[in-house]
Amino acid sequence: DFAVGPLSITAPRSVVIDFTTPFMEDGVGIITKKPDIGSDTMFRLFKAMQPMVWACLCASVIGISFVIYLVNHWSPYSQPNSCTTEAQQLRVFQCFWSALGSTLSQGSEFQPKSSSGRIVLGFWWVFTIILVSTYTANMAAVLTITIYDKPINSLAELASQSEIKPLVKVGSNLETLLQEAKDSIYRKIWHMKIESGLIVITNEQALELVRTRDTAFMTD
Repeated sequence: DFAVGPLSITAPRSVVIDFTTPFMEDGVGIITKKPDIGSDTMFRLFKAMQPMVWACLCASVIGISFVIYLVNHWSPYSQPNSCTTEAQQLRVFQCFWSALGSTLSQGSEFQPKSSSGRIVLGFWWVFTIILVSTYTANMAAVLTITIYDKPINSLAELASQSEIKPLVKVGSNLETLLQEAKDSIYRKIWHMKIESGLIVITNEQALELVRTRDTAFMTD
């Protein structure tokens, strides 16, 4: 008798079966349930940049507002230092509104009259142009490509947590490997499988458990 198929070569099988030369080598994969991304759809607008970047942007808007106010206040062309009718003394809120409007690519009626204040505001405009261009490019990538955060990326991560239970098909070479392995990670995964009490005989059973429960199916 002989059999043709994708049969894995293991030590116990080699005792009673004469295998041909291996025609393909394959690694072990872990199948987990696809993460649910529906809950964070409304916050996808802010995913174009990291939270630290958003925090720095808010701090920059506040900081540049005070810089424009101080530069314009100490300028000889500001209202306290000039008697001309064109002189203008901007308040802090007006400077903040001008900086925020520039960040959102909108205009503002409050603009510094002094050359020094306009130079500072001009540098801020250049910064906002680069920032908006970067945000637009990143936002296009976020809306085009969906990146899932995998719950399990390696056997070490599977062994270091307790929520997701490992699944191994009965009689497979992976079951033999985990059962007889002396490595600490493999042994821990085997004990996790025993403690879960989940037994799968076919791939269909394993995939159904992956869809309905917090499990990870190890297969080759």
